[in-house]
Amino acid sequence: MAELAPKDILLQSAEDGDQKRVLNALKANADIKCINESNETPLHLAAKKGHLEIVEILLAKGANATYSSTDKNKWSPLDVAVKEGHEKIAKLLVEKGCPVTNTAMKFATQAGLISTIKFVIENNDIDLAECVDENDGRTLLHHAAEYGYTDVVELFLNGKRRVDTNCKDFFRTRPIHLAVQKGNITIIQMLVDHNADVNCKDLDGMTPLHYGFKTKNQPVVEHLLYNCEANPNICDKDNRSILHFAVDTIKLHMLDKSISIFEVLARKADVNIKDKDGNTPLLYAVLVCSVRLVTILLENKANPNIRNNLGHTALQYAVSQEKFEILILLLDYNADLNARMTKKEERFKNDPMSRVKIDETALHFIIRLKFSSHFYKLLLNRGADLKICDADGYTALYYAAMNKDYDLVEYLNAKGADIKVKDVNGLTLLHHAAIMNSYRLTDLVLANKKLDVNMACKKGNSALHYAAMNETEEEEDDEYCNEKKWICLLLINKGAQINCKNEQNGMTPLLYAVSKKYTEIAKVIIKASKQQAIEKNILQATNKSKMSALHIAIANKDEDIVNLLLASDYFLNEPDENGMTPLHYGSFYGFLPDYFLQHKNFRHCLNHQNEITGKTALHYAVEGNHKNEVVILLDKGADLFLEDKVNTVAFFFY
Repeated sequence: MAELAPKDILLQSAEDGDQKRVLNALKANADIKCINESNETPLHLAAKKGHLEIVEILLAKGANATYSSTDKNKWSPLDVAVKEGHEKIAKLLVEKGCPVTNTAMKFATQAGLISTIKFVIENNDIDLAECVDENDGRTLLHHAAEYGYTDVVELFLNGKRRVDTNCKDFFRTRPIHLAVQKGNITIIQMLVDHNADVNCKDLDGMTPLHYGFKTKNQPVVEHLLYNCEANPNICDKDNRSILHFAVDTIKLHMLDKSISIFEVLARKADVNIKDKDGNTPLLYAVLVCSVRLVTILLENKANPNIRNNLGHTALQYAVSQEKFEILILLLDYNADLNARMTKKEERFKNDPMSRVKIDETALHFIIRLKFSSHFYKLLLNRGADLKICDADGYTALYYAAMNKDYDLVEYLNAKGADIKVKDVNGLTLLHHAAIMNSYRLTDLVLANKKLDVNMACKKGNSALHYAAMNETEEEEDDEYCNEKKWICLLLINKGAQINCKNEQNGMTPLLYAVSKKYTEIAKVIIKASKQQAIEKNILQATNKSKMSALHIAIANKDEDIVNLLLASDYFLNEPDENGMTPLHYGSFYGFLPDYFLQHKNFRHCLNHQNEITGKTALHYAVEGNHKNEVVILLDKGADLFLEDKVNTVAFFFY
């Protein structure tokens, strides 16, 4: 085994405290300034291990205490002696002129070495305010407050060389923040007595009160509020008060200790203060669904009707999250149950308000989204207004109807819902019942005898118009069509006018029924027209394009409806806006069913010319290359040589 060099012997023996080997190594000319792999000298090692005698030997043999050698941590022998709590060695090194560093003072303060600190202050011209940690900017008073050394704090506050109680580190944290964090009421009061700002903010806007709540220390919070006059309404950078912060913190850990502190804060703080988004502590509490916090805030006069910047109230948040117990609480404290949602912005999917609609109330929301009955019964029993319309003009009754909850429709009707209210398009619930193709809803609505069955919407359509058309995407099977027929019968029996035209395009219910190929509905309307002795008016009514029901049926090539229409004394020569008669249409579309050809007025119309173009049915059949229709028309006596307005005969096109 290789023999150790004198320097290695010196380093090892200094660390081990072996005086004899230290002396032998020095006699062997070991360099007293030698270092190990960690850049530590023999003096570092002896000071670190607390070997006072070895330190004395090294100093006597020439180790220079004033030498600025530092280890890999940039610590001097004095630094390590203080860090390890070896006060006698520290004092000796100071006496021998070892430079007193900020690090040494920090270690002495963190270890509570009051005698060492006093010794250094008395024997050195040192400015305590300049002893700042280069890593975080903390002063000696920060360290003393954090580590809870009352005597050291008192020394810094009352000694000859005092430290500013409001000194800040790089994060604007002050000694009082750290004292609160550690729960040391004695030091807190000492700092306050020496003008520490009890309402100071750190870089995040957190006050000592925030720190007190964060550590769940009720005695400290109470001391700050009642003895130090801390202001609980100081807000952080997001304008959140201690109450906002408390709710946000408690939501993670609903501890009795935290709740108890919250009650203390709520009694002292402004419970209605808003953060940057306009949210009050109550809105926070509702959002985290805490019945206990909501109760505490309401008991301390929180206003449940304050809106945030998005226009939402606490009640709306409670409803959107289906929190029945919180809803009751808010109503007990006079929350406005008819408050409307006034503003809507793009939202995340998990936003509880993502499902709301503009201007709807809680009642709209609950019924539209099919909440359980105890929700809407609660609101109605507390006075919810059934007449309020949302931005689309829909009442709560409308949404009950749209959900096909007919029992609820009856319930709301019995509660005084206005069945005559129109939406933004002028549609009443009766219109919607027809559009939905719901016989039961139509019957429920018509049970109100004061309702005008012929009330028109903005397009001029009555409920019968909508019953005769299809405004939905439902599949039109036999059941669907049969339901429409019974709705039309019900409306007509209740006095619906069958000859009314809408303002949009002049369509009558029959024209819609024919255009949609609803044969059974057409039969119902025609039968009613006979009973009302207005059959001719109904059959020959035209839209704004002057198209009659027969024009439309022929264009649709609907033989059943054509036959139905021609079963009456129908005049075939009525032209549309382009001068085309039903016979012209049949020739043009290649659709001349037998019943049409056998009509008593057919021959009279055969050579009728378009008043605008002069064309006959034969012209249109030839133009459309409908050979069968050409043969039929010629066989029936069509004049092949009649000229149109440009002097062209039909066979010219053939």
